[in-house]
Amino acid sequence: MQTRKLITLLSGVLVLLLCLSACNEGGGDTAADSSGSSSTTVADSGASQQAATDTAASDAHADGQAEADSGMTMEKPGAPGTMAADFTLTDMSGAEHHLADYLADGKTVVLEWFNPGCSVVHYYYQESTAMVDAYKQLKEEKGDDVVWLAVISQDPAGRGGTDEEVNTAISEWGVPYPVLRDGSGVVGKSYGATRTPALYVISPDGQIQYNGALDQYQKGGDNPPVGTNYVIQAVHQVASGEAVSVAQTDAPG
Repeated sequence: MQTRKLITLLSGVLVLLLCLSACNEGGGDTAADSSGSSSTTVADSGASQQAATDTAASDAHADGQAEADSGMTMEKPGAPGTMAADFTLTDMSGAEHHLADYLADGKTVVLEWFNPGCSVVHYYYQESTAMVDAYKQLKEEKGDDVVWLAVISQDPAGRGGTDEEVNTAISEWGVPYPVLRDGSGVVGKSYGATRTPALYVISPDGQIQYNGALDQYQKGGDNPPVGTNYVIQAVHQVASGEAVSVAQTDAPG
């Protein structure tokens, strides 16, 4: 009897152990599945983050390249090789001057930014006569094929910009060409003219061929100016169909 009870008891214990073993295996599989799922999720998340990083890096590179390309292709106003900004301005005697009209007539146009209150401008007209001399030389050599226009972009109420000051300078300095009033400064900005005197040579096709100084004048240097007159040189080269050998210099004002 006792033996039978013992056998029954042992059988029950064995069944219990088998059940416990089965539960642990099932739990192990579930944990493995969960761990696998978790690992997959983390991997997917990592891949997504990497993809996002790659995309951001690619976009940043594209933006940087676009800026670089933009910087390479952007031209400053008045740069040699660009088209001259058209304008219509009135001179100090009341006559209108339209750039496009001169170009349509096949003229080469010299623009000179002018300001009687500037010491360098004063030098070119008072201590030296280099500006007027350059104009006279071109008129003798090229006649009416060259048009020389001075432009004053000063505030009409500012130093050197009043009608009285400008008209006095024209009279006393013997300025032989029209002086055009650009009171708003819009035309000056369209050419990037920030100093005086600054000169531009425009060929009949409307392209800026030269901008910068009249000659090799050095502020505070040994003057009167000697050496190359860049404006005369540019006008001659345009007339002969040559490329302008010196297309840009620094205006001294």
